[in-house]
Amino acid sequence: MASFFVFCTVDIPVKVVEHFLRESQRTEGDSNHWVLARDPTQTKFKVPTYPRIRAFETGFNGHSADALVSWIEKLLEEHHPRFLSLTNFAILDDRTLRDETVSIQTWVEQMPADSKEGDWDPSKVISYWKEFRVPFLYATHLVTMLEFRPAMYIEELDMTTAFVDPNGILRTPHVELKEWDLVEEDSESDPDLPSREER
Repeated sequence: MASFFVFCTVDIPVKVVEHFLRESQRTEGDSNHWVLARDPTQTKFKVPTYPRIRAFETGFNGHSADALVSWIEKLLEEHHPRFLSLTNFAILDDRTLRDETVSIQTWVEQMPADSKEGDWDPSKVISYWKEFRVPFLYATHLVTMLEFRPAMYIEELDMTTAFVDPNGILRTPHVELKEWDLVEEDSESDPDLPSREER
């Protein structure tokens, strides 16, 4: 299973980051796959990042989504960390502080709309980055589905009760929540002591 970077492009209070890590585990069948990137010089990461973290100042302040993509590509090329996704990541930004939503960035590859079902011609593939703005609660579910079948899942959303509200937030009421609010917590005495580091 892939893990997904989460970036803060403004200084986000630790309690908000921890709330995101906990809340996004509450959908049925999902667990913690988030990896907090604190600074562009960072090359080792706690996988996953558990909710108890120390206060930090983000080194990604003001970074655009394109700049974050470039950073991920360079990191994977130079340091080869295992299991970290290149095609999906999350951004906690200034809007996060207002409405507890997160920006999910996903790489989509699909055939033109007039293509026959089942056709796949690499020379005709349309590729682009797409953003979804979702509440914390549905972030893990969305990013996991997008990692495995992005174009198909996006098409399937039209056949569910999902909708984008007037504020541009994707709502997915069809996604079930866990019966109990069970979340993965760090059992280590030192909140930043890695349980498993990617090298």
